[in-house]
Amino acid sequence: MFKKKMYRPVLALSIALSGVGLMSMANAEILVILPETGPMANVSDSIKRGLVQANHQSDNKYTFKFVNVHHQNIAKVLKQHVKKSTQLVIGPLDKNNVEELLAAQPKIQTLALNQVEKNAKGIYQFALSKDEDAQALTKRMQKDGVKHLTVLRDANSIAQTQSFFDAMQKLWGDQMQVKSKIEKKSKWSIFGGKDEGVLLLGSGKWLSQQDDLPKHRIYTLPYAIEEKYPIAKGMVYCDTPAIYTHQWADVIAAYKQKPVSIPYQRLIAFGADAWQISDELVQRQNNQTIQFQGRTGQIRIVDSILSRTPQCFESQGDKQKVL
Repeated sequence: MFKKKMYRPVLALSIALSGVGLMSMANAEILVILPETGPMANVSDSIKRGLVQANHQSDNKYTFKFVNVHHQNIAKVLKQHVKKSTQLVIGPLDKNNVEELLAAQPKIQTLALNQVEKNAKGIYQFALSKDEDAQALTKRMQKDGVKHLTVLRDANSIAQTQSFFDAMQKLWGDQMQVKSKIEKKSKWSIFGGKDEGVLLLGSGKWLSQQDDLPKHRIYTLPYAIEEKYPIAKGMVYCDTPAIYTHQWADVIAAYKQKPVSIPYQRLIAFGADAWQISDELVQRQNNQTIQFQGRTGQIRIVDSILSRTPQCFESQGDKQKVL
């Protein structure tokens, strides 16, 4: 399904990214604390490019101050770099750093780019969460009438799909069972029942090798979406909408400047949404609810709680249907 030609329209707009991060006409300063070196450097780079490009193409422009926090103490970084001109902090990215952030209790609004169990006033936690992916897919399944779920797993990608599997298991409990293959004469009549669904968890290559799948109520996760492997017609998944639509010029431009694979395209969209969330927070009055259709899904902020609802799609072979 996802052949390279499918992505060409999405990548048609070319806007140079260089030199747009720090702008003298900016309204306010935003401190961005990301690990620019170390194992998360490539992740940070894609997020940063989405962030900067969204700022570049917006009427509301901010000056960014980027600080590398790899192996840095978050409390010390904030003490050193938060100034009177700083309106908001974006980051950190690593979960341990987010825990440090919460412990530091910053007095400035902060958009953390990961999620942990604890919350704190004024700290908004934004992530491409597997829990949110699972919740969106479960809602779609329920709309499709699914009451029982059979899961097929790729033995070679157990680690990569485990967090999504765990999130689904929390939602489905004993109504979800794992099988090594689909048996036509199974306890749940997968090929004829009106309330059964099949969830396939694995790589794009593995998914493309699965034969004799049901024609309806078949589902997968974002990890399985790869450019060079087709997705079965009728397959449903919930993912970052900017990858599949032509709506977001900033994401297109950032990709065009430095083409990357789908996982990093999600991070570009994530960075651009981080910019829009930050812009909304800077302008927020009276703790009002914030809601908008973002590049990574529907974004909603109530008090200090931020949630994201990914967009669900159905494969129609060479294109995707928005559900």
